[in-house]
Amino acid sequence: MKAKFVKNVTKHFLGTAILYEFEPPIEYDGSWDDKPILLPAKYVVVSAVCTYSGPETFIFPSDENGKVLSWTELEGSIVGELNIEKALSNAGYEIDN
Repeated sequence: MKAKFVKNVTKHFLGTAILYEFEPPIEYDGSWDDKPILLPAKYVVVSAVCTYSGPETFIFPSDENGKVLSWTELEGSIVGELNIEKALSNAGYEIDN
């Protein structure tokens, strides 16, 4: 599974944030009114930031411009490290240069 770099979107986030295109898309919980719905996310933002509780690297589903669709962290997200490549690897994706 591949993660293709799209662009740096850091100016819209705290810390570092990179937009990737996933192939195949990853699924995220798009539940509405307590009805479980899994939606595909072709694009994700990976955010690495140090907060009051420490370092974290989170993956969020987004649109092709880097607008986050859900603030629920996706599988692969890490607490305790600033490591975008490791978070992508944890989610099963390899950076495609």
